[in-house]
Amino acid sequence: MKKATNGHKLFKMDAGVVKIPASKILACDPLVSLKNDCPPYFIKMPTGEFPLTISVVEIEEYHFRYAAFRVIFLEILQIKTS
Repeated sequence: MKKATNGHKLFKMDAGVVKIPASKILACDPLVSLKNDCPPYFIKMPTGEFPLTISVVEIEEYHFRYAAFRVIFLEILQIKTS
């Protein structure tokens, strides 16, 4: 658990894997798209199974909201040099 910038509790939740069978997915922010008529767009990405994490914010006690979903397509290893 971390503190969000506005003081709310922020949690990271591992959600397993997401399967992406096609090289394009439709992306949008539904709250922005509904209010501003912002059209969704397609994003190119690799196909396969990838780890999925969700950031969850506790707005009030026992009132949670998903803040962001993250798909990790490539793990980059840090190499220490001496």
